[in-house]
Amino acid sequence: GAVWAAGQGDHGQRGDGKSYSSPASLRHVIAASPSSKLVKNMQQHSTTTLVGGQMWSVGYGYWGNGWAQNYGVHSGYASAGFSDYIDASGFYYAACGLRVNGEVWCSGYNDYRQSSTSNTNSWLYEPGMVEGMADVHQVARGYHFTCALLGNADVKCTGYNAQGQIGDGTTTNRYSPVSISKTNIGSNRLVQLAAGMYHACAVAENWNIYCWGYNPYGQIGDGTTTNQPTPKYFSFGSVAQVACGQHHTCVIRTDRTVYCWGYNNYGQLGDGTTVNKLTPTYVSSLGSSSATAITAGDAFTCVVRGGLSNAPVFCFGYNGYGQLGVGSTTNYATPVQVSSLVDVVKVSARALGVCAEKSDGEIYCWGYGTYGATGNRQYTSSTNASPVHSKDLRKYSSRRYQMNHRLALKQGLEFSCAIVTSQAMPSCWGRNTYGQFGNGYTTAEIYLIPSGSAQQVVVLSCGTYHCCGLDSTRQLKCWGYGAYGALGNSATSNVVHHLTGISTALSDVGAFDTGHLHTCGVTRSSALYCWGSSSSYQTGRGTTSNQLSAGVVTGLGTGVADVACGASFTCALMQADGSVQCFGAGGLGQLGNNQTISTQQAPANVTGLTGITSLSAYGEHICAIKGSGEMSTAWCWGDGTYGKLGDGSTTVRTTPVQVVGLSGVKSIATGKHSTCALTYSQAVYCWGGNGAGQLGRDGISHSTQPVHVLSSVAQISAGDSHFCAALTNSTILCWGNSKPVLRHYFATCVYGHYSTPRRQHLSRF
Repeated sequence: GAVWAAGQGDHGQRGDGKSYSSPASLRHVIAASPSSKLVKNMQQHSTTTLVGGQMWSVGYGYWGNGWAQNYGVHSGYASAGFSDYIDASGFYYAACGLRVNGEVWCSGYNDYRQSSTSNTNSWLYEPGMVEGMADVHQVARGYHFTCALLGNADVKCTGYNAQGQIGDGTTTNRYSPVSISKTNIGSNRLVQLAAGMYHACAVAENWNIYCWGYNPYGQIGDGTTTNQPTPKYFSFGSVAQVACGQHHTCVIRTDRTVYCWGYNNYGQLGDGTTVNKLTPTYVSSLGSSSATAITAGDAFTCVVRGGLSNAPVFCFGYNGYGQLGVGSTTNYATPVQVSSLVDVVKVSARALGVCAEKSDGEIYCWGYGTYGATGNRQYTSSTNASPVHSKDLRKYSSRRYQMNHRLALKQGLEFSCAIVTSQAMPSCWGRNTYGQFGNGYTTAEIYLIPSGSAQQVVVLSCGTYHCCGLDSTRQLKCWGYGAYGALGNSATSNVVHHLTGISTALSDVGAFDTGHLHTCGVTRSSALYCWGSSSSYQTGRGTTSNQLSAGVVTGLGTGVADVACGASFTCALMQADGSVQCFGAGGLGQLGNNQTISTQQAPANVTGLTGITSLSAYGEHICAIKGSGEMSTAWCWGDGTYGKLGDGSTTVRTTPVQVVGLSGVKSIATGKHSTCALTYSQAVYCWGGNGAGQLGRDGISHSTQPVHVLSSVAQISAGDSHFCAALTNSTILCWGNSKPVLRHYFATCVYGHYSTPRRQHLSRF
């Protein structure tokens, strides 16, 4: 099992060993690394990574640092100008960086204005801005042209266009960005982008693939050798990830199989021949259900088989400089395993070499090594036929942690916690200002660590800045931010160790939940107790004074089955008929009693709702599951901003409305602006705001109805603006982020910022 995280990292909330922002969204669930910053850089002599928001390069010098260094630079050099890059792409003697504000800045070749539309110099030794590209989510650099995927799912390209690689239906060079033609794309939203030498491909959110540009070898995949100036769709299953080599194209499908097409002079298509293929060809020797990441160089391809226990890398094609990593320079037309390299999460190719990121964050490179391009501080050797440790490009990437047999996963505003059976206690990562990790400290931990070594914690819930855990004796313990009494220990001080329990006689707890600054628990005698902030009567104690210890909610008696806490309101699920009663703040309809009143002191029935089996609340909205099994449905009410109620609207609902098109609902996780549901078919669907990638896809601002995100999921959990899912194989994947603006604080958990499980879109896991 593994925890993946991406997004704002200033407090260490991703738990990945980094403390800077990086992109993500959960689109391509099988893309191996949510936020890793190995850059696809088709320059022959150099390697580029992102470190701390800067582009760092080793090798032949067109790095945008103000120099035209033509000699071996075997220590890293940073690109000039900025330290907020979140994605990058290079091709031969040029590189482009994507900044957190959505701008693209490029250096190197600029003969067709592909690096800066306002700079007339043929070469840029410092980055220039590509004007006309705003709110960019991904950048892809080809040979003399640049393309970018925008937040509105449009793709714009600029530069050389003799072969139609700009994709606007012409072969006219473009000296400023233009949109690609949507003739064959229609209303499908594009979520991933890749560029080869003179061709490009994009994947849509419905898994379709579209390619355009140069096609003499069949690299477009449409069965012809005719150049295609308009993006061409060809029916080919569901594509999860695409990689473009010099003149060939490869993809990973959603079933984790690999297909390639185009130029095959060295066997770079992996089918055992050197015959060009005009349509997708199955790389059969890689098998099924194993590929998790893919990259393509000049005439070779490499694939991470993350579906195997040791996550090895297999490469095929041209090997003249050792770029297949097998210890020789023999070409192979079928996949061969890279020597002595396992536990890999991402690979990235340059023209004649490859770099791989391992799960511990270390980088290994192989292939053409002159000018120090492999980053091993040696620049005289032209060939590294086996992986070498890149000492200057290291430990910047996402880390993976084994969490076998996950029991619980919960998240707060800027932190996450999980329970593992091997320790039976919470392990947390992210912001720890108030001691919410419960490990005795208030420093942010950027590695996933056990929170303590005490009694077992078997159930966990986290509010904005505090957590509560139920131990094996059914005693409730709370820790973290205590200013309003949310810890229930008769005090208002922070508690930094999870051994501290509430001071009242609340024991034998059966269910509990944490709100913004209050906490509630249901005993196994079916009585509801609450404590903490009571400014809107959310503790149900008949007062607006903070309650520092647990006390029974008045007006309910016994018969409570479950509880859900919002920001300043609480709802109780009643045993007798599955009805729901709510109290506290109600100005946005979150009490569900057909009113918008500022506060409700006594519990009030939610209108027309019975047969409820589960509740989930966050902020100012709440959702419920009605019924059980395959016939169960989801109902939500309260604040409908961004469509987070899932009924097709963005309006306040003062009574429950049914989530559109969703049945067989097993559990629901509510965030600040979005909601996700897990079905009995083990699929995750999300709806609402997507400003931080919470819907797990690029290219959409929000959705008022459920969209599919993941499959093979056992459990889901929500934070403020991010979600995590525990897969059936115990792997944990996360997407979204702790701030509500994806373009500035990328959180997703998958491979790039597309993934969205790209940007990060997590891309698609």
